[in-house]
Amino acid sequence: MVYVALLGEYGLIHRYTLLPLAPLSAVLIACGISMFWEQAKVNVLLRALAVLLILGIPLHAALRIKHWYRLEYSYLSQAHDTLAKISRPTDLVLVVTHEIPQHLYYLDRYGYGIEPATWHKEDVQQMIACGVRYIFIPVDDNRKRLTEWKSLLSRQWQRIEETPDYILFEITG
Repeated sequence: MVYVALLGEYGLIHRYTLLPLAPLSAVLIACGISMFWEQAKVNVLLRALAVLLILGIPLHAALRIKHWYRLEYSYLSQAHDTLAKISRPTDLVLVVTHEIPQHLYYLDRYGYGIEPATWHKEDVQQMIACGVRYIFIPVDDNRKRLTEWKSLLSRQWQRIEETPDYILFEITG
């Protein structure tokens, strides 16, 4: 419990930080089930309740984490397919979003990220010098500076795809 207290607010927001406690929790749950099962041997209703509670554990877990497997940004699968057709798996991608790791994961690419509100032209040039071949710009994260992005990139590089959800540029030359 000291571990949970030390995590503080971060532990409340990022629940995965509690995963080191999972083995201990599993042992305690097993002990509780075993003790309850022994007590329920004499009463049929208690045994039925025990079976119901035991079956409820994985059901409850499945219902609680179902949303973890839902893709929040449905446009990423289309962008992934586009990148798969036109690029090599080793090509680096610059993503302009707050959700850098998530976007790179679903695009199935390595690369860099840049914050939508704080980027500068020099930052983009530096990323390109580091080997970036594609720039992926989610529209929602970049509404304030989207025209600036289009102006900067359209003059020099090829726009591969533009949808209502994202713009994908290829760095050429």
